[in-house]
Amino acid sequence: RHRLGSSNLNPSCSPYRSGVPIDSVPAAEVDESDPAFVRRRHSYQSLVGGLNWLACNTRPDLSTAVSFLAAYSHCPSKGHMEAALYVVKYLRSTASHGIAFHSSAPATSEAYVHYPFPHDAETYHDASTVPHDKPHLL
Repeated sequence: RHRLGSSNLNPSCSPYRSGVPIDSVPAAEVDESDPAFVRRRHSYQSLVGGLNWLACNTRPDLSTAVSFLAAYSHCPSKGHMEAALYVVKYLRSTASHGIAFHSSAPATSEAYVHYPFPHDAETYHDASTVPHDKPHLL
């Protein structure tokens, strides 16, 4: 049971609802006197903030959906809340995915880059293609 009160979250295979782009859901009218709107906005902002933390730290696959959701933090409609909960469903079905950092991991890092050698004049022209030889270890 998550903190927003729904325990019936069926798994999903994508953070997006099929056929319903998040940015096509109309924004809600801002009504500070409506307690339901104020509660929904607070819950929505809290949920999107948590999703944003995950997107920045361990789940980059969420970043596009979270970016669209965050654009409606000031005036979320029920449709936006449903879209945010759909991302939570995706998280539940992909709990084993993500980036993990461990203190027991080796302290070395490797990075690879492909760069042209000065004698390879063709690679300096915009119209030519860069040769696909081996990348070089930095």
